[in-house]
Amino acid sequence: MKINKISSYLSMGKSTSFHILNGDNKLSFPLIVIFRIINYINNLFPNSKLDKKLEIRNFNIDKNDLKRLLSKIQRTQVPSRKLSNIFWYSLPWNEIKKELKEINILDIGCGRGAYAKKFINFSKQCINSYTGIDIKKHKNWNMIKRKHINVNFYVCNEENIPNFPNINFIVSQSTLEHIKHDLTYFKSINKFITSKNIIQCHLFPSKACFNIFKLHGIRQYTPKTISKITKLFKNKSYKILFNLGGDKCNLIHISFINYPRRHGTGDLRIDNIDLYDKLTYYAIKKDIENFQEHPNFYALLIHSNYKNRII
Repeated sequence: MKINKISSYLSMGKSTSFHILNGDNKLSFPLIVIFRIINYINNLFPNSKLDKKLEIRNFNIDKNDLKRLLSKIQRTQVPSRKLSNIFWYSLPWNEIKKELKEINILDIGCGRGAYAKKFINFSKQCINSYTGIDIKKHKNWNMIKRKHINVNFYVCNEENIPNFPNINFIVSQSTLEHIKHDLTYFKSINKFITSKNIIQCHLFPSKACFNIFKLHGIRQYTPKTISKITKLFKNKSYKILFNLGGDKCNLIHISFINYPRRHGTGDLRIDNIDLYDKLTYYAIKKDIENFQEHPNFYALLIHSNYKNRII
């Protein structure tokens, strides 16, 4: 493989990873091997060079609330998506509204726009407006806009966030791993914030997803690479990294999805949905009881220029 071809996959300091080779693309076998190697290397020494102001916590939730929230979530969702939606539901939306006066969401990498309605439900109608942006227009945006007041969508570059004057809550769900230059993206957000009271909440794959999702996106994240992001926010900010799930949830994904597919028996969730539901509940319940060294997913919260902490 030519040297200039390989150099085109280097991030040149614009990314939390040293490469921008994308597993979402159709890769040749040599590139698949390279993708696996460079992500393995990028995930080494996960707890070195940490942001000293970054708090790392296990995501915790009462078991009764866990049961209640799981009943609202699609049963066949993978553990990481279930955990993500539980996290969104469990945010202190009333406290957020009290802190921001009104909640105006900017959803980065909104895709089809499905989370417009979800955030309305997550927040129990607390949000004032929702704005979704993506690199291409999706056909159902207009339908969603017709159904919901104060919902808008725009096509724009995710690495250069436009200045939406009313925005005060920036979110992303499973987006960061697909952005080539994620550090450039956060530098853009930092310029956008200036002195505004703004909350950010980003959910993205952990090191464990290296084996769970295989060829997916550009990178996974570790506390070391996340610290490259959080160190950018030097104004009055607190930064919390939540571990979502852990070893038990990782095992559920591998047992029901990865292993059966690898051996030609298909996805076991469909024919064993009750068992999958039950075991996923117990896996999440057990993972929240102890600090997890191998989270299933991450949630990063950054609150800048705050009056009062919401968490």
